[in-house]
Amino acid sequence: MGSSLITPDPGTIVWTVVTFVILAFLLGRFAGKPLLQLLEGARADGPGLARGEPQGPRRGGGGATQEPGDPGRARRESAAILEQGKREVESLKGEILTQARKEAQELVEQGKRQVQLRAEAGDGAATEPGRRPGDPGGREADRPLPR
Repeated sequence: MGSSLITPDPGTIVWTVVTFVILAFLLGRFAGKPLLQLLEGARADGPGLARGEPQGPRRGGGGATQEPGDPGRARRESAAILEQGKREVESLKGEILTQARKEAQELVEQGKRQVQLRAEAGDGAATEPGRRPGDPGGREADRPLPR
Protein backbone atom coordinates (compact mmCIF):
# COMPACT_ATOMS: atom_id res chain seq x y z
CA MET A 1 0.00 0.00 0.00
CA GLY A 2 2.81 2.42 0.85
CA SER A 3 4.71 1.62 -2.34
CA SER A 4 1.81 2.78 -4.54
CA LEU A 5 2.55 6.34 -3.52
CA ILE A 6 6.06 6.26 -4.91
CA THR A 7 5.40 4.06 -7.93
CA PRO A 8 5.50 6.17 -11.11
CA ASP A 9 2.15 6.38 -12.85
CA PRO A 10 2.32 7.10 -16.60
CA GLY A 11 -0.93 9.11 -16.50
CA THR A 12 0.37 11.45 -13.80
CA ILE A 13 3.65 11.95 -15.67
CA VAL A 14 1.81 12.81 -18.91
CA TRP A 15 -0.54 15.29 -17.22
CA THR A 16 2.33 16.92 -15.35
CA VAL A 17 4.23 17.45 -18.62
CA VAL A 18 1.09 18.71 -20.41
CA THR A 19 0.33 21.16 -17.58
CA PHE A 20 3.93 22.41 -17.57
CA VAL A 21 3.93 22.98 -21.34
CA ILE A 22 0.61 24.86 -21.25
CA LEU A 23 1.75 27.01 -18.34
CA ALA A 24 5.10 27.76 -19.99
CA PHE A 25 3.30 28.72 -23.23
CA LEU A 26 0.84 31.03 -21.43
CA LEU A 27 3.55 32.72 -19.37
CA GLY A 28 5.76 33.16 -22.43
CA ARG A 29 2.88 34.53 -24.46
CA PHE A 30 1.36 36.98 -21.97
CA ALA A 31 3.87 37.62 -19.18
CA GLY A 32 7.16 37.14 -21.01
CA LYS A 33 7.29 40.50 -22.80
CA PRO A 34 6.49 42.65 -19.74
CA LEU A 35 9.02 40.73 -17.65
CA LEU A 36 11.72 41.11 -20.30
CA GLN A 37 10.99 44.84 -20.58
CA LEU A 38 11.27 45.17 -16.82
CA LEU A 39 14.59 43.34 -16.79
CA GLU A 40 15.95 45.41 -19.69
CA GLY A 41 14.87 48.61 -17.91
CA ALA A 42 16.67 47.52 -14.74
CA ARG A 43 19.75 46.63 -16.76
CA ALA A 44 19.69 50.06 -18.46
CA ASP A 45 19.43 51.83 -15.08
CA GLY A 46 22.72 50.27 -14.03
CA PRO A 47 24.06 47.18 -12.38
CA GLY A 48 24.19 48.83 -8.95
CA LEU A 49 20.42 49.24 -8.82
CA ALA A 50 19.93 45.49 -8.51
CA ARG A 51 22.25 45.46 -5.46
CA GLY A 52 20.30 48.26 -3.79
CA GLU A 53 22.88 50.99 -4.38
CA PRO A 54 21.52 54.54 -4.52
CA GLN A 55 20.53 55.80 -7.90
CA GLY A 56 22.35 58.72 -9.48
CA PRO A 57 20.72 61.61 -11.33
CA ARG A 58 18.55 60.65 -14.27
CA ARG A 59 19.66 61.50 -17.77
CA GLY A 60 16.15 62.35 -18.90
CA GLY A 61 15.93 65.80 -17.35
CA GLY A 62 13.08 67.02 -15.14
CA GLY A 63 10.62 65.01 -13.10
CA ALA A 64 7.78 65.41 -15.61
CA THR A 65 9.52 63.20 -18.16
CA GLN A 66 10.34 60.36 -15.79
CA GLU A 67 8.48 57.09 -16.11
CA PRO A 68 5.87 56.20 -13.47
CA GLY A 69 8.03 53.41 -12.02
CA ASP A 70 10.76 55.81 -10.85
CA PRO A 71 11.72 54.92 -7.24
CA GLY A 72 12.82 58.50 -6.48
CA ARG A 73 9.44 59.82 -7.50
CA ALA A 74 7.70 57.24 -5.34
CA ARG A 75 9.84 58.29 -2.35
CA ARG A 76 9.01 61.95 -2.90
CA GLU A 77 5.31 61.20 -3.21
CA SER A 78 5.32 59.07 -0.05
CA ALA A 79 7.21 61.80 1.83
CA ALA A 80 4.64 64.36 0.68
CA ILE A 81 1.80 62.11 1.81
CA LEU A 82 3.46 61.63 5.20
CA GLU A 83 3.92 65.38 5.62
CA GLN A 84 0.28 66.00 4.71
CA GLY A 85 -0.76 63.35 7.24
CA LYS A 86 1.35 64.99 9.94
CA ARG A 87 -0.23 68.38 9.22
CA GLU A 88 -3.71 66.87 9.39
CA VAL A 89 -2.89 65.14 12.68
CA GLU A 90 -1.63 68.39 14.20
CA SER A 91 -4.75 70.19 12.98
CA LEU A 92 -7.05 67.54 14.45
CA LYS A 93 -5.05 67.55 17.67
CA GLY A 94 -5.57 71.32 17.98
CA GLU A 95 -9.28 70.99 17.30
CA ILE A 96 -9.67 68.22 19.87
CA LEU A 97 -7.75 70.19 22.51
CA THR A 98 -9.84 73.30 21.84
CA GLN A 99 -13.07 71.30 22.10
CA ALA A 100 -11.89 69.58 25.31
CA ARG A 101 -10.98 72.91 26.91
CA LYS A 102 -14.35 74.34 25.93
CA GLU A 103 -16.21 71.36 27.40
CA ALA A 104 -14.11 71.53 30.59
CA GLN A 105 -14.90 75.22 30.96
CA GLU A 106 -18.60 74.52 30.45
CA LEU A 107 -18.49 71.82 33.16
CA VAL A 108 -16.77 74.21 35.57
CA GLU A 109 -19.38 76.89 34.88
CA GLN A 110 -22.18 74.36 35.34
CA GLY A 111 -20.71 73.29 38.68
CA LYS A 112 -20.43 76.90 39.82
CA ARG A 113 -24.07 77.50 38.88
CA GLN A 114 -25.19 74.43 40.84
CA VAL A 115 -23.24 75.54 43.91
CA GLN A 116 -24.71 79.01 43.60
CA LEU A 117 -28.27 77.68 43.25
CA ARG A 118 -27.87 75.46 46.32
CA ALA A 119 -26.41 78.35 48.28
CA GLU A 120 -29.37 80.53 47.29
CA ALA A 121 -31.74 77.75 48.35
CA GLY A 122 -30.33 77.99 51.88
CA ASP A 123 -28.35 74.77 52.01
CA GLY A 124 -25.00 75.93 53.37
CA ALA A 125 -23.50 72.43 53.60
CA ALA A 126 -23.58 72.11 49.82
CA THR A 127 -21.09 74.94 49.41
CA GLU A 128 -18.36 73.21 51.42
CA PRO A 129 -16.17 70.92 49.33
CA GLY A 130 -16.73 67.24 50.04
CA ARG A 131 -20.06 67.79 51.81
CA ARG A 132 -23.45 66.71 50.58
CA PRO A 133 -26.76 68.20 51.58
CA GLY A 134 -27.88 66.60 54.83
CA ASP A 135 -24.35 65.67 55.98
CA PRO A 136 -23.56 66.85 59.48
CA GLY A 137 -21.09 69.71 59.45
CA GLY A 138 -18.18 70.36 61.74
CA ARG A 139 -15.32 68.31 63.11
CA GLU A 140 -17.43 65.53 64.57
CA ALA A 141 -18.08 64.09 61.12
CA ASP A 142 -14.38 64.00 60.28
CA ARG A 143 -13.30 61.93 63.33
CA PRO A 144 -13.23 58.14 63.07
CA LEU A 145 -15.76 56.15 65.00
CA PRO A 146 -14.54 54.51 68.23
CA ARG A 147 -14.29 50.71 68.24
